[in-house]
Amino acid sequence: MTFDEGGAIHKPKKKEPERDEKIMQALAVYKGGAIRKPKKKEPKRDEKIMQALATHKGGSIRKKSGGIKFHDRAHKYLYNNLSGKGGRLDSAMCRKMMHNIMSKYDPTLFQSYLRGKVMDHPRFDHDHPIRTKRAKVDAHADVIDHGGSLNSISHSENGILRSHNPEFHHYFEIV
Repeated sequence: MTFDEGGAIHKPKKKEPERDEKIMQALAVYKGGAIRKPKKKEPKRDEKIMQALATHKGGSIRKKSGGIKFHDRAHKYLYNNLSGKGGRLDSAMCRKMMHNIMSKYDPTLFQSYLRGKVMDHPRFDHDHPIRTKRAKVDAHADVIDHGGSLNSISHSENGILRSHNPEFHHYFEIV
């Protein structure tokens, strides 16, 4: 190694670590390699559990029907053909069957199915400050009469609040 005045190291050489002779012999004997044709080991299934699942009323396991007990042919058809992403992605037959089912309920239910999202869910406006509607200022009355013995204030003249006296004739009226 050589050193410059600036302290930079030129042409450094890495020192090899000392290896134990026994470790080197053990590594030479061991032959590693890729695992070819790996197989997944199936867990052992308990026969009593399988029999209990087969006799269970709600979700009987049937090899022919795929493990699901369908109520009728329409239920099986809809189970196999509904996309779950809205009516626009389903076939016309699926939409017709879903309309027959949902026609008994609120019309927004079928509209939610067609669009694939809930249409009329309640919204708390404070959670959505960007899209919050601006509060409208209520119109207020100029003259409010609460039925007291004094006349209500109706206008100002030269900065002094005045009340209207209907018994006094206005100077524009012809008497």
